[in-house]
This record gives sequence, C-alpha cells and structure tokens, in this order.
Amino acid sequence: MVVEHCQDAVWRVVAPLLEDRLATEDLVHRTFIRAYERLDAYALGTDIQAWLVTMARNLARNHLRDRSREQRRVTLYQESLSAASEPDASWHSTQELLRRSLEECRDQLDDVAQEALRLFYAEDLSIALVATRLGRSEGATQKLLSRIRIALRACLARKQGAS
Repeated sequence: MVVEHCQDAVWRVVAPLLEDRLATEDLVHRTFIRAYERLDAYALGTDIQAWLVTMARNLARNHLRDRSREQRRVTLYQESLSAASEPDASWHSTQELLRRSLEECRDQLDDVAQEALRLFYAEDLSIALVATRLGRSEGATQKLLSRIRIALRACLARKQGAS
C-alpha cells in the first residue's frame, strides 16, 4: 500500500536527476528496499512520503557522485594509457636510425636480393609470384628471402655494435 501510494512521488524526484530510465527504476526500487531495512528510523506520525522522497534524493545524489568519480577515474585511466602509448622523441629518433641503417644494409645486397625484397615486402606478392618474377622455384625463393633476412639482421647488428 505504501509503495503504491508513494512510488510516483519518488519517481518524480529521481527521474530528472538521473535522466536514465533504467537507473531511475533501479534507484526507486533501492529506495523502497532501503526504507524497509531502516523502518526503525522512521518516526511514526511523520509524512512517510516525505521520508521516502528524502531517502530517494540522497540515494540519487550518492549515485551521481559515484558515477562522476567513476567517469573521472576512467578519463584519467584513458589519458594515462594514451600518454603511455604515445612514443616519445627518443623512440622516433631510434626508429629513424634503424630505418636508415636498414636502407644502408639493403643497398649492400645484390640486385636480385633487392628485387626479391621489393616484390615480397613492398609489393606484398606471394612467394609463388616472386619466384615467377625472379625466374626461380618457390623453394629457391624462400631460401633466398631467408638468407636475405639473415644478412640484414647481421648487418644491423654490426651497425648497432659500431654505434
């Protein structure tokens, strides 16, 4: 009987604060549960609807405060992730040095090896198509690319050791 009598008044207080139907339904429900749990705090003879509305308003304020805090935490977390994922100037200079070193190592390869690299990595062709373009078997092309990678790795290691 009390729920039926006071539910609309509680709803009218909570709905404009939360602006979310599901959250409002939940909070109205929690208001009546809280009232039941705290019936001993209700002073007989006072306006029960005013007591429930005050309780609902306080629950709504707590909900909004908690939601605001959570949004701030999420924002701070996203900002920290963004800052951690953005490479700094030293990373960029290291990448540029690596790119230049790799170009120098590539330039030391013979013409066939450079062409195989270009076809496979720059043009993104399959081993079969690279083999056809180079006039080699697929097995020989795979072996060639493997040897090229080993040579480039060794060249880069020498350059890093020298710097």
